[in-house]
Amino acid sequence: MTHQPPHIVIAGGGVAAVEAVAALRALAGSLPRITLLAPEAALAPRAASVATPFGFGAPSPLPFDAIRRHARFDLHRGTLKRVEPEEHVAVDEQGEPIRYDKLLVAVGARPEPAVPGAITFAGLADAPAVARAVEEASRLVFVLPSATGWALPVYELAIMAAVELRNRGVTPEITVVTPEPAPLWVFGAEASAAIAELLAERGIGVRAGVRPVAVRDGSALPHPGSRTARTDSFPSTGTAACRTSRTSSPRATRPPFRSSRAVWRRNRPTPPPRRLPRNWALRSSRRRSGRCCAAC
Repeated sequence: MTHQPPHIVIAGGGVAAVEAVAALRALAGSLPRITLLAPEAALAPRAASVATPFGFGAPSPLPFDAIRRHARFDLHRGTLKRVEPEEHVAVDEQGEPIRYDKLLVAVGARPEPAVPGAITFAGLADAPAVARAVEEASRLVFVLPSATGWALPVYELAIMAAVELRNRGVTPEITVVTPEPAPLWVFGAEASAAIAELLAERGIGVRAGVRPVAVRDGSALPHPGSRTARTDSFPSTGTAACRTSRTSSPRATRPPFRSSRAVWRRNRPTPPPRRLPRNWALRSSRRRSGRCCAAC
């Protein structure tokens, strides 16, 4: 009797699903058959889209065919509709059954607005709204809705907004509001101190331990016990930008892309201490290629 290798089905087309494939191949070798149930034929690097509102262009998707050259798997185009656990069957939206020995569901979360009255930044589709907010206002508040979420994009957006506004000849008033005890505290005290210094060098204020619940009349309304942050526009990650009024600052003409990129390179931060993860700051080459860092 021929022994069949185990069949592992991974439902999802995002970073978690791809990392699961890589981990299984590293741990189990070539023995198991792995099928990825994904709606698209490429991995969309959503984390890299923070650069899009500032003229760096949309990140390019990474084809699954390229990933399969490093960690072999079968691709089944579709979405998970239901699971029949007794029969060990996953059913896609077309009703096609996929038998499995083990099933891993990594479909991710559905982004929802976190702060009423704000522009929620959840990826590429929200980039135009953030670009308009930066175009029309110089007083901005960037908010991290939850201390348990992935915090890096809110700091990337704030830093790039500050550089963009100064590049236009506008003096920015930017504040990061976060429920974290300190910026990027989850990476440790040394990393937190490094990002705090980076923000201070660019004139970006930080209000830690504050969780806004809404925006009204140009102010971010905090959770009871927190302070209020005054704003013209309110980009948060979850991230958000709300435009309640326009500033009186003169609007400068957007510089050519090459000039903007050169200014960003001159103003980008110096390398942080070694223990700070390399995905802490935007690199224009990574954004133009569409490749995301390993931890995103």
